[in-house]
Amino acid sequence: MKRFYSIMAVAMIAAVCFTANAQTYKVLEDVSSKIKNADFSADAAVTNTIRTYSKDMTDNGIGAEEPGVEMYGQQPLAGWTAANPTDNIKNDPSLVSGDARAAGVFEYLKEDSEDPTISLGGGTTTIFYAPYDYECTVAGKQALGMLAVWGATLQYTQDITLPAGAYMIVIPVMNTGGAGALTKNLNGFITDAGVEYFASNKQYEVGVQLNDTIVFRLDAETSGKLSLGHQSGNVGSGTAPHLFFDKVSLYTIDPASLDAAEAAAAKVDLLAVIEDGKQLGADTKAAEAVYANENATLAEVLAAIE
Repeated sequence: MKRFYSIMAVAMIAAVCFTANAQTYKVLEDVSSKIKNADFSADAAVTNTIRTYSKDMTDNGIGAEEPGVEMYGQQPLAGWTAANPTDNIKNDPSLVSGDARAAGVFEYLKEDSEDPTISLGGGTTTIFYAPYDYECTVAGKQALGMLAVWGATLQYTQDITLPAGAYMIVIPVMNTGGAGALTKNLNGFITDAGVEYFASNKQYEVGVQLNDTIVFRLDAETSGKLSLGHQSGNVGSGTAPHLFFDKVSLYTIDPASLDAAEAAAAKVDLLAVIEDGKQLGADTKAAEAVYANENATLAEVLAAIE
């Protein structure tokens, strides 16, 4: 019996509409080729469990002068920069800067495979593995697994420069275990000026595929960083989510569809203003007319709120 739903393919031809956060965005072009190693296929999959703490390794570690086979922490990822790269050397019993994190590239498990032995985070009574691979996965072979515990931040970034325009990043995510909430989602894009466009999801249902979808507008050519990661809640590996990411996709979208989505979101605030105004006996007819107008622009909605 299949244990997990598949990570559904999202790459489609131009002019197809994607739905995110109950809003529809019209795709103009797939520009995912701008992303290096977007599907994590440039990395060899790990061959042993990645532990969250150096001291928990049962041998010297693969980075030691007399290497073992164990590893811990944030493993290197081709084309991406690890915020807290591991040295894969056992440091017992002291804590090291790379602790409380485990990340690396995993092969998908096959439905007919034997009991898995390579886990994300290790553990004793709570052990979590990569998702099972189905025909409709995006990359089909490998996924980036990420686990952070006890408030740690785990992040990979990649430098990128984007022309002016409206964009959508789509990141398929599967949580294979741990129902704890994130403190902060770091999936998205950060400009060099420090403006953050991150996914809003902070909790991922176990065993259900979900697309983290991030939309944003750039008024001029902008340099920044693509970002994958999160800050964990104050929980251990039994509760923290074990997240696996498939191919990261980047699209240009019709600015008009983004305008419509922003206007629809602003109408939520407008409705609250209308309801408050009615309670105070204010004249709300003009605001109600804007609210009822399906073609109202963001500027019109904001003006009605004021």
